[in-house]
Amino acid sequence: MWGETDKGVLGQPLGAGAALEEEAVGKCPPQREEGAERVTVGKFPEGYFEGLTREGGSREAKPDHLARDSSRTITSFSRSFVVANTSYLGHCHRIVKGFAMCLPWVPGYVRPAVRARGVKCEAMERIVVTDVVAEARRALGERLLILAHHYQRDEIVEAADYRGDSLELSRRAAASDARWIVFCGVHFMAETAAVLAKEGQRVLIPREDAGCFLAHSIDYPSLMELWRVLSDVMDPDEEVIPVAYVNTTADVKAFVGEKGGACCTSSSAETVLRWAFSRRPRVLFVPDQYLGRNTARRLGIPEEEIVVWDPRFPDLDRERFARARLILWRGTCNVHVRFLPEDVRRVRRERPEAKVIVHPECRPEVVELADEVGSTSYIIKTVTTSPPGSVWAVGTEERLVSRLAKENPEVEVFSLAEVPPFCSYMSLTRPEDLGAILGGLLSGEERNVVEVPPEIREPARLSLERMLEITSK
Repeated sequence: MWGETDKGVLGQPLGAGAALEEEAVGKCPPQREEGAERVTVGKFPEGYFEGLTREGGSREAKPDHLARDSSRTITSFSRSFVVANTSYLGHCHRIVKGFAMCLPWVPGYVRPAVRARGVKCEAMERIVVTDVVAEARRALGERLLILAHHYQRDEIVEAADYRGDSLELSRRAAASDARWIVFCGVHFMAETAAVLAKEGQRVLIPREDAGCFLAHSIDYPSLMELWRVLSDVMDPDEEVIPVAYVNTTADVKAFVGEKGGACCTSSSAETVLRWAFSRRPRVLFVPDQYLGRNTARRLGIPEEEIVVWDPRFPDLDRERFARARLILWRGTCNVHVRFLPEDVRRVRRERPEAKVIVHPECRPEVVELADEVGSTSYIIKTVTTSPPGSVWAVGTEERLVSRLAKENPEVEVFSLAEVPPFCSYMSLTRPEDLGAILGGLLSGEERNVVEVPPEIREPARLSLERMLEITSK
């Protein structure tokens, strides 16, 4: 399941011509058989569910207005659909294949290649991405900067100029003189880069639908609703200061900036929380409840002074907020939440020589049992600088764990979990998607540009700058 993010449906009419089947198995463009007309992959226009279409017609209108350019793929994080004018035979079979394209995280399953926006190719022919990257570097030189998050596929990381965590990459982008910054990660990361970017810099993302389970557990309206609830028992503008994990969208960072708060990273959470408590008696920490609780324990904040706000089930006992020092948002990383105390106990039993190192987004019960706890950068540094022969069970995303094992053969590295968790959203970015962005730049077209409106960018930037100022002291 895609959790809260999977709001797309397969649009009607859905048929069974070879067009949809060929798309599902990754041939590009599909070999159409008799009766198969066209396939369009796109998103519901705004107002579609109220009976509107992109052209302002009725919802029941024929889908031809959505299929004028069958080579164009439009993706949306929250509302994606497939429309096919095909024959009815095999209807259910095609629906199953359509859903299969949305399962990049199934162990042993390789998601078929899907045509990237604006890229046309012959059937069974794949883009040679390394050639496109090389050509883009020759043609664009220092005007191009390719960034890749640690959780990206190896093929993407190998093509990047730099790899790192989200804030580290955003700061590299802002410090560079590149005009085009291709951010291979998830959308909130590209937003952060756009917020910090210099005048004239353009941030592009290979997959616009690469969201984040944690980041999309919160937004500006839901924060305003919590602020209104707090207003019933206190003056939040005077008594509460918000702190946002950088794994949030730009509008959440903007809220925090407007309310005098700051962002934090997993490595700076303790420092920023200390700063926040020195400013006001209460702190609202969003959106990762486990990072907030693990940090609170390091600061010695007792459990009775911590409350959790669940926006789906508002707490009717609002007096609890008046008695609390730390208010946590009920959000979690759907990768790190998969590590369990049983995993640590199993490793202790089966591999007693191994040390356990986990990310602070993990459950508090897991953090308490671990030997080491730290950010992605801390995990990388600890493992890579450990003596030869060291053994590490690592509690973080599997691509990073596998890369650490491959790049440090003198150290044994394996996942803490029996079934290593992958980030399905990071999995979305494929070499073909990167090739499409670079191919567009070579032809003079900027695709998937990430833009943050000034009214959001300025307060969001303020929250990030406060964090940098706090951690630089």
